[in-house]
Amino acid sequence: QVPRPGAGDAAADGGDGSGATIHARTTFYRAASALSVSLIPPTLDTRVSVETGAPYRVVTRLGTVLLEMAPAEGDAQGGDFGRLASVGGGAPDGARRYDWQNRRVTFALSALEVGTLLARSEPAVAAAYEAGAELGRFYHQTGGPERRGELPSKSLDVTALAGGGARLSLYVRDPDGERGTSVSISLADGDLAVLRELCRWALPRLTGAAQAFESRAGRDVP
Repeated sequence: QVPRPGAGDAAADGGDGSGATIHARTTFYRAASALSVSLIPPTLDTRVSVETGAPYRVVTRLGTVLLEMAPAEGDAQGGDFGRLASVGGGAPDGARRYDWQNRRVTFALSALEVGTLLARSEPAVAAAYEAGAELGRFYHQTGGPERRGELPSKSLDVTALAGGGARLSLYVRDPDGERGTSVSISLADGDLAVLRELCRWALPRLTGAAQAFESRAGRDVP
């Protein structure tokens, strides 16, 4: 079941003059869960130079790589960090349905976190780790550190698998830290390669560096 386009979809002009928006996401399916990846562009603000009166744009919010995970419908959701783990090959399209509407969990990787994930999942680096070794751990407190104990927190654990793959486990903790849920999915080496290439392509665009360079291409740079 392909997730319906929504706020988490990377969007771009169709480029055919119609002005139609293209929604794109990459989804990995497993028997018990699915992982969807979309690229969220940075927020750009248009301003006017007080010296020349010329308009220019600045990045006011960096982009992210949005990870969305959902369990298959019909799987019981465990309490107290009951894990919905998924291993092995993906189910054929249409064979399973996933509860994106009610049980979806999300994690937005920043540019720095994307760089960390890329560095630690390089095949030559990952090959040095034993299965189960930690490749990365990322933590987000909803609303910032000052809201600890008031709003949920999230953590994403990435661990090595035999054969060059990785397992992604996303935990969502209630403010009291005692309850929560988690969803995990295992990515084979080919899946991980796709994820890495998406992240590699996205990285300079999350910061606005690629857009800034392209906008000045062919012009003299002071």
